[in-house]
Amino acid sequence: MRFFNRVTIVFVSVGVACVLAAAFFIPQVFFVLHALVDIFAGGRSGVKVFLFFGYLLLLYSILALVWNKQPQREQRSLAKIVFALTLLLFVFGLVSQIDFFVRYDIPWRQMAIVFNNGEISSTRLLHSHIFKGIVGSLLKLFGTGAYENVDAGLPYVGLVPMPYFLVGALLFLCTLFLHLYYFCKAVPRQGTLWRILIFVLAYALCSFVLLKNSMDGGLFNTETGSAFAAFALLIFWQSKWSKKVVVVTVATYLLVFTVLYLLGAFTNI
Repeated sequence: MRFFNRVTIVFVSVGVACVLAAAFFIPQVFFVLHALVDIFAGGRSGVKVFLFFGYLLLLYSILALVWNKQPQREQRSLAKIVFALTLLLFVFGLVSQIDFFVRYDIPWRQMAIVFNNGEISSTRLLHSHIFKGIVGSLLKLFGTGAYENVDAGLPYVGLVPMPYFLVGALLFLCTLFLHLYYFCKAVPRQGTLWRILIFVLAYALCSFVLLKNSMDGGLFNTETGSAFAAFALLIFWQSKWSKKVVVVTVATYLLVFTVLYLLGAFTNI
């Protein structure tokens, strides 16, 4: 049975790889997948299609490798560290956004349109793009030119202090590593195979949205709030206080969004 389950996981991984390849070579498939990914990770960029299905392929491949190992004990402490570090990444992104607005005397409720390094970008409290500058810094480091139709973060290079990008990149890499490490340690192997495969899909959705929104969205993006709540439910699913974590997360975001709405943050551009 274990061999059959492992073979099934490999077939699922191959299926995801085929979808990824089809999106690359067949425009119609790409457009359909772009619309699908837009449901949970909004944005104009098409790169996220390949990033999401590549991430999903990675998780299914990891599952195939760790399947025959004995199930780990409950990883409650590790789950707390993963959740806390992910939150810290977003809080630091918010600090960099606030510093950017204060540095250039931009009203906090307004959207900033940034022209720099041959590119144009926009950023605001409810949809921050500041940490895209991490990608822009890497592109500039390797001498890559500006992209006419893609916001690759170059406008923020030179306008945002480099320490923000260095610390942000370090936090992002640590968060990505912990998301994958937690998955290896705590992926459930109880229940039916299809239930586990669905769990992996749900984990990929929540983890990807959080990682993506840390650079393209920010802490006060509406997708981020729902992703944090769903992610908390997944990683604390065995904990007695898992529902409390979810309730506190949802209630906090509802309160924050209500305050921001009353202050006009949703209506001013």
